[in-house]
Amino acid sequence: MVSYTIEVAEDEVGIVVLGQDGYRFFGTDSRVRSLEGHDFPSAAAATRAASDLIRSGRRPIEPRRRPGSYLTSSAA
Repeated sequence: MVSYTIEVAEDEVGIVVLGQDGYRFFGTDSRVRSLEGHDFPSAAAATRAASDLIRSGRRPIEPRRRPGSYLTSSAA
């Protein structure tokens, strides 16, 4: 398996793993959550995307919650 750590400003923010469709991104930092599962043509492209996202200061996109998942909150 080929994988690389993605770092932005000396912070580890995720990894990419080489697959059939390119380098799949798995984030370890909430600031890059919106990149989760995206495929990139290279590890360098994933690093640029993560860096651009963090520099932009945009808030991460919250993950979608599936009905019945443990993430779904119940009304009190």
